[in-house]
Amino acid sequence: MNLFLVTARVLLGTVLLTGLCFLTSSFASQPTIRIGLEEDIESLPFVKETVASLENSLADYPMVFVPIKSASLQQKAGLKDLDFVILSPEKAALVYQLGQAYSIASEQSELSEDPARSLSLTILVPTERNKDAGQIGFLNKPSEFQCLLANEIMNHSPNAGKQSSCMQFNGMDHLLSALKNGEIEATALKPCALEASNDRLNEIKVLNEKFSPKNHCSVSSEGYPNLQFMAVNGAPAELRDLLTGTLKTLYSGKGGATWSDPVSLLPVKHLLEKYKVKEYIEAQPLDWARFIERFYYPLAAVVLLFLFFVIHSFLVELKVRKQTRKLLKSQLAKEAAERKAREKQAEMEKLERVNIVGQMSSMIAHELKQPLSSITNYLNALTVLINKEATDKELLRYSVIKMKESNQKAAAIIDHVRSYAKSTKTERHELNLSSLALKIFRDFEVRTRIDQQMSNIAFKATVQEDILIDADELEVSLAIYNILKNAVEAVKSVDDAFVSLEISRDGDDCCLIVKDNGAPLTEEQKINLESPFRTSKTDGLGLGLAIVKRIMESHAGKILFECNPAGGLKACLIFPLAQGDK
Repeated sequence: MNLFLVTARVLLGTVLLTGLCFLTSSFASQPTIRIGLEEDIESLPFVKETVASLENSLADYPMVFVPIKSASLQQKAGLKDLDFVILSPEKAALVYQLGQAYSIASEQSELSEDPARSLSLTILVPTERNKDAGQIGFLNKPSEFQCLLANEIMNHSPNAGKQSSCMQFNGMDHLLSALKNGEIEATALKPCALEASNDRLNEIKVLNEKFSPKNHCSVSSEGYPNLQFMAVNGAPAELRDLLTGTLKTLYSGKGGATWSDPVSLLPVKHLLEKYKVKEYIEAQPLDWARFIERFYYPLAAVVLLFLFFVIHSFLVELKVRKQTRKLLKSQLAKEAAERKAREKQAEMEKLERVNIVGQMSSMIAHELKQPLSSITNYLNALTVLINKEATDKELLRYSVIKMKESNQKAAAIIDHVRSYAKSTKTERHELNLSSLALKIFRDFEVRTRIDQQMSNIAFKATVQEDILIDADELEVSLAIYNILKNAVEAVKSVDDAFVSLEISRDGDDCCLIVKDNGAPLTEEQKINLESPFRTSKTDGLGLGLAIVKRIMESHAGKILFECNPAGGLKACLIFPLAQGDK
């Protein structure tokens, strides 16, 4: 029992499954064909005949005809859910340009081998043409493409070269009357309208046309194709082949038109591009060739501008490199000059120090005389004390201490000179400029009185007391010594010679002035005042005043000279006062 039920259920399921598969395959083999019709052409007789013929020829296939708005064709998704479309040539060129569909059949005339007859519009002109009318008449409202096509045909006439406007007339009689009266320049008739109006063409001639046999009219050609039957991208191949074969068997007995092999849409595309139809230009994709064609002059300007900047940048780079090399060479030369200058400066400083030590020898000898004389006196005293029978130990001890102090003083003087000769670093402390300068000045006065050749020099000092400066005593002494020495030497051969010293405060500074009444200086001597290694003395190095200048600069001071045309020189040493003396 159970085995029987199971077998029956299996057989029933098999039958149901087979039937379902058959129905599914049957439905799949007969898909719904969706054909779009442009609104402007769905009422044309040839289109109506094509729709009726397809429905009869493919009765086993579900078929749906969908009206299409012209505006939707400009969008990429304008033909969504459609398999085929029937379009006018301008819309077909637009869809083809957008890559949405391609032609599989074109409307063709059965007759007419004359290319001049194969036009979508027939142009009629009056025998006596009014060339100033500038208008073309149409029955009913013409499409933009038809108006462009009419102008294109007119441009091949003797009256070519101007753009005409298109007018609408509601009847053939009214249209032909306006043509005969010269109100319009030409009339553009749609296919087959010419043959239907043979009896009313008096005083009217066809422009580049001939009459076709009765009941047969030229509809389209490769030059200007008319209606296009197009397959939308993605349409099944089986349906495309089925529909293409079916279309070629259809025949319109009334107009003599039929569907034939597809013709090229390039002439229509060129026509639309030539007249720059906004709708077409904005919708077409911009490939490189079209982009270059549309923007040739701006692109040329950009390329030229780019080349200009490239060349300019290259020239600027060359100039920059040239200037960089020149600056580098100049920098290297400057560094070499600075290095030589430093070497010369070091050599000059070395010579200065050697000369300083030499000039200081007389000062040092004078300074050392005092401690050495003290030592000699104490040694003499010690000798006397030792020879006495009763020795005074306290006096001996005192003498030894004084000798030791004098020896230390002499050693300190020598060490100071040696350290100065070895190093440029000096130790500065608060110094009484008044006492130091007056002491050196009196020493020069004593020396000149001993020397018979300079005993005639008068010395005068006007010194403000206790003027304090922060300075190195040895360097300041040397500066004053050099100034006084030059002054004394300048007045050696002068009668009534004098050398004066003045020291006074001047705000935050103090001035040490040395004057003499020596012979007037020559221009060369004035130039040599501060120039090292240049002197008018046969035994001099020319470093004296240069040393003074360097000492003054190292003490944040300066030296000034004033020459008297009548004779004499005024030298002024300016020192900043010590903080405690301001």
